[in-house]
Amino acid sequence: TAGGHTSGNHQEIIDLALHGSFEKVKNYLEEILPSANAIQRALDAIKTANADGQNNLLKRKGVVLKIYSNIFYILQRARDLGECVKSDILSVEEYGKERKVILRELYEKGRCIQE
Repeated sequence: TAGGHTSGNHQEIIDLALHGSFEKVKNYLEEILPSANAIQRALDAIKTANADGQNNLLKRKGVVLKIYSNIFYILQRARDLGECVKSDILSVEEYGKERKVILRELYEKGRCIQE
């Protein structure tokens, strides 16, 4: 699946998103590679818990969750792109153009993480 584990404990990422440190959330995302569904549940929990928008730490954790969710989606697109070339759905030229787009998107997301 895009984003990794499907059998992961959704509650674990939700608890971490709500109560863990910013660094713990980042480390969890990098080590566990939770599923897109698990990340979405954590984002929903943050949105509910921070409905007034006053908790800056929850906002930051929500942003990093969204960035990683986007990265996992882009990586899945890259895997699909390779399959399209193998199946002759895309030409080599089309593959090259799409690959550049994907690499640019990954670079931009990487810069967001560094910030």
